[in-house]
Amino acid sequence: FAMTDVDKIKGFLSSLFLLLLSTNTPVFSLSNPIRERQLQKEPVDSCRSSNMPTKFRSVNRVLVKPYSHWVGDGFNVYAVFADLACKEALSPLLMFDYAAPKKFGSKVGRPRGVGQHPHRGFETVTIAFQGEVEHHDNKAGSGVIGPGDVQWMTAGSGIVHEEYHSKDFSRNGGTLEMCQLWVNLPKKTQNDKTSLSANFEGANSEYKFTLRRRRTFGNSAFDCR
Repeated sequence: FAMTDVDKIKGFLSSLFLLLLSTNTPVFSLSNPIRERQLQKEPVDSCRSSNMPTKFRSVNRVLVKPYSHWVGDGFNVYAVFADLACKEALSPLLMFDYAAPKKFGSKVGRPRGVGQHPHRGFETVTIAFQGEVEHHDNKAGSGVIGPGDVQWMTAGSGIVHEEYHSKDFSRNGGTLEMCQLWVNLPKKTQNDKTSLSANFEGANSEYKFTLRRRRTFGNSAFDCR
């Protein structure tokens, strides 16, 4: 069957964290057990050196499922990294929040979400699986991402922004599911100019999250990642 863009994004994230917290099995088995069995039956690649060792990874720690908590009044999230957030152990990944599917009723007035707050020196990667998330910042950047869309915000030297349910989603209500990953920037670029970019129409099949077309959020131009 054909995977949806949301399925692809979830698969990418699952592979990413399995690689971080992988078991004592060959690396290639982490992403697809079925493919592993196929590889075991296939002839050995003649280009592969017979002296090349098989790479193994070991379990460093198993993280207990965290309790959920509210970020503002719009995002009920699980802090996946728990007490390892913003620690050297997972560098350059700093934090990962996952908002499991949650039903919201229609709302009149200011949309639910989290008010103005600052970021500096890292990049946020926000992915919407269901519902819509809207963004505004003090650099005249703004935009809405929906199912399958990805948004990058490079905080760089500093930015103040707010995130909340889009106006349409607030008016109509519905199920919201999304996640946000914080990625540390190299020291030499932590004071670079801030930027906002996004990939609409979902991620491509290689999980490269590249842009399909250029657009603009306010005065901030998209940049490919």
